[in-house]
Amino acid sequence: MYRRCLLFPLKATMAHCIVCVFTFGIMACGNEIDKSSSHQEQEKTPSFSSGMAEVFGATSQKPGDPQAIISLSSELTLEVPFPQEPIEIDQYGRAFFPSVIAIRAGQEVLFRNSEDELHNVNVKDQNGETIFNVGMPILGGTFQHTFERAGSYAVACNVHQEMAATIVVSDSVYTVLADRDGRFVIHDVLYGRYNLVVRRGNERSSFPLDVKNASTEMVFDEE
Repeated sequence: MYRRCLLFPLKATMAHCIVCVFTFGIMACGNEIDKSSSHQEQEKTPSFSSGMAEVFGATSQKPGDPQAIISLSSELTLEVPFPQEPIEIDQYGRAFFPSVIAIRAGQEVLFRNSEDELHNVNVKDQNGETIFNVGMPILGGTFQHTFERAGSYAVACNVHQEMAATIVVSDSVYTVLADRDGRFVIHDVLYGRYNLVVRRGNERSSFPLDVKNASTEMVFDEE
């Protein structure tokens, strides 16, 4: 009677050990497979690090040349927030200030009339199609519009033919207008590989750029 009681717990314990070893083996194999799959996915999927950089430089600027539009293009889809405030174009002294702006697609522009003279804002796309044409009340009248499509837009005031401006809309999340000496600065750029694109009117040139330092200077020869 005593022997039978001993034999039953012994068999149960051995079976329990076998099940534990088998289960542990499956879990270990699963972990190895998961690690291998994760490693392969990381190799196949390029990614940007969480670092942020300031990209700056100077393009060659000849007298009479239009100001350069600088943008950074990437093969990846980058989640970059829009500016909290819209960029502004003011009407004053029968002129638009500034006369040229560069924005990204989906960005908002605020038009303002700061003088005591009636104006309108007539915006046409590069095909000559009117996007909108609105009257601007004097002394602070405003109108806001979001430019969804990339392209070049002509801005005019029909009341005063000498008033003109240009809005360049880019698909790039990083787009700035160089100053009249060709200098530019792009803030809060994610680390990664880009093509830096320089546009002046219909001219376009592209340069590879590896952003991996907090302060990255673009030095290039456009000759």
